[in-house]
Amino acid sequence: MSTGVENRHGIKPRDGLCVYCSLMFSAEGLHQLFSSKGFRHSTVETFGERQYCKFCSYLWNKSFFGSSNQFQNFRRLRDLVAPETLPILLHKVRVSSESWVKFTVPASSNGAWEYLSLDFPTQEGYWHPRHPLRVVASAGSLHSGLTTYRPLEWNGLNAQWAAALRSLVFKCQNRQGLHEHCQSQAMRPLPSRILYITGELGQVPKIRLHVPTMERGMREVGQYATLSYCWGGPQQLKLARDNISTFRRGGYLDKGWPQTFKDAILTTQILGLSYLWIDALCIIQDDPDDKGREIDHMCSIYENSAVTIVAATARSVHDGFLRPVNTFNETYPSCEVEVSTDNKRSGKLSFVPVHAHHTEKFPINKRGWTFQEALISPRLLVFGDLEPFLRCRGGDAISVSKSHIRYDISRIQPRRIMNRDLQSEGLRQIWPEVVEQYTLRELSFVEDRPQAIKGVIASLSHTFRESCHWGIWESCPVSCLVWQKSLESRPSSPIPGIPTWSWMSITGQVNLWHMVSLGNYKGEALVEIERSPLFDRLLLTCCVLREEEVRRDGNLGEIHHDFDIKTPTPRRSKSFLLILAKTTFNGLLAIIAGYTGNGTYWRYGLAEIKDPDKWLSKPRKRILLM
Repeated sequence: MSTGVENRHGIKPRDGLCVYCSLMFSAEGLHQLFSSKGFRHSTVETFGERQYCKFCSYLWNKSFFGSSNQFQNFRRLRDLVAPETLPILLHKVRVSSESWVKFTVPASSNGAWEYLSLDFPTQEGYWHPRHPLRVVASAGSLHSGLTTYRPLEWNGLNAQWAAALRSLVFKCQNRQGLHEHCQSQAMRPLPSRILYITGELGQVPKIRLHVPTMERGMREVGQYATLSYCWGGPQQLKLARDNISTFRRGGYLDKGWPQTFKDAILTTQILGLSYLWIDALCIIQDDPDDKGREIDHMCSIYENSAVTIVAATARSVHDGFLRPVNTFNETYPSCEVEVSTDNKRSGKLSFVPVHAHHTEKFPINKRGWTFQEALISPRLLVFGDLEPFLRCRGGDAISVSKSHIRYDISRIQPRRIMNRDLQSEGLRQIWPEVVEQYTLRELSFVEDRPQAIKGVIASLSHTFRESCHWGIWESCPVSCLVWQKSLESRPSSPIPGIPTWSWMSITGQVNLWHMVSLGNYKGEALVEIERSPLFDRLLLTCCVLREEEVRRDGNLGEIHHDFDIKTPTPRRSKSFLLILAKTTFNGLLAIIAGYTGNGTYWRYGLAEIKDPDKWLSKPRKRILLM
C-alpha cells in the first residue's frame, strides 16, 4: 500500500500498523506529538477503512473512552460516524469530510509521557474524549523510562504483590511519604480473645485461640490485624461454648476452613503479624452476654488494630479474596504498539483507557456491620476486583503503583469521615453523613440496627465528650429528632423494642438533612432523656397541636411518614404535631404523633408547618414520647 505519507516521509507501514500510525510512532512522529501542533493523522471516517491497523481498528471499534462519572453516547470513533448504532442519542456531533484527527501529548509535571489525547473539528466545535488514553510500559520494557505508568496485573497474590503490599502498609505504619498523619506502629492492648498464628510463610500455619493475660489491670499488648468480611449466611466454623477449649489448644489450618479465613491468615503472615481478630472465631457466638460485651468493645478492637484486611469482593466467607472470583467494575481493552525513539530504540507501549475503581458495588459495602469497621480502623487494606489498595489518613485510596486506575474519579465507599478534622466540622455536620451512609446498608436481623453502629458512636462520644442515646446526641437533641425516611428508600417498617423517636426504630434509609437547615439548632422544644434499666424515656416540652386544626388553616406543609402506611401500627384516634424547631425557610418542623393516653405519645412521621409565629404562640406541654 502506498500513500502520500509514505512518499513524503519515507516511512513504510510496520507489522500491524498503517502508514499513518507507523509514522506517528516513529522518532519523527514523536517530535510532532510532543509539539504544540501535535500529529495530524487522517480524517475520522477513514479509520474504519484501516481495519488491518491495530491502532486504527482499536480506536474505531473499542471503547477507548473509559470510565466517566457522566453518561456518554460516544465511546469509539465509529459512534461519531455511525450514530444510528447507538441505543440513545443525547446529542449529535456532525463530522465533515475535513474532520482530521489530531493526536497530542498533554504536558505533565514530571516531563514523562503520561497521556495520548486526540481531537478533531466538527460543526459544533472541537470534539475530544473526556479522558485521554494513558501511556503504560512494563517495568522491564525498553521504554519504561518514557512513562511512570505501569500495567495493572492483579490476578491474585504472588511474591511480587506480597512484597508490594507489605511495603505499602510498612510506609503507613512508619509515617513515611504521604503518611505523616497516620497512626504510628505501636504495641496496643490485644482484644479479649485473638487468633495466634505460628509457622513459616509458605508452610501450613498453626492457629490457636489466645486469651491475653492481665497484669496490674493492664491487658497484654501486641500488634494485630482485624478482618472485615461478609458472612454470607450461617457460619459452619465459629466459636461456641462447646468448642472453645478445642480452639484454645489449636491446630494446623486445614481444608475445612472457609477460604476468606485462609486468605486473611496468609495476608496477616505476609504483613509480618502473628495475631488476627475474626469476629466469628473470637466472640462466643452462642453466648448472648459475651456477644454484648464484645460489641461494646468493637470501637477499641478496630481502633487498636495495626491494619484491617477488607475482603471487599467476597459475597460470603467461602469466596476468598486473594484470587478474585467476582467482578464489579467495567474493564476496557488496551492497545499495544511498537514505538521507535531518536536513539533507534524500539519497544512496546500500551495505550489504556482510564479506569475507575467504584467500590459502592462491593458486597462489603452493602452490609451494616462492616460500616463501623471501615470508619474506625486506622488503616484498611482493601482487596478490590481491580487491585488491592490502602485507605488511611494519608489518602482515601493509595495504590501500589501508578496505573490506568484514576481514584480521583472513583467512588470510594464508605467516606472515611473519621479521617477529617472532626472538631472543626462539629457533630451536627458529621452525624447526618454517618446516619445516611449507615442506613443505606442491610442487616440480616433488623434488630441489630442500634448494635452495628455502637463502635462509631463510641468513637464520636470520645472525640466530642458527650453521650448519645439511640442516635440522639445530648448537645443537639432537637436537631437529631428531625430525621425522616428518605424518599428513595424502600418501604420501611417499625423495628420492635426501639423508641419511636429514634431513627433506629425503622428499616430503610434515613436522612437528617433538616439538621443543618434549622434556624436555631437548639430548637423550640426542651428535650430530656431519662435512662431506665428497661427503656430510655424522652420527655418533650413543646407546643402540641392537633393535626386537623393546622390542616384546616391551610398551614400543613409536606408530610413524611416514617413507614409505609399499610404497616400495622398502634391504633390512634387523632394525630398531633409536636413542634420541634424553626427552619431557615421560615417554617416549622414537627413530629407527627399518635396519642396513647396519660400524656404519652408515639412518633410516626415528620411534618412541615407554615406561619411559625402563629403556632409558636400556643401553650407548651410536657409530654412523654415513647
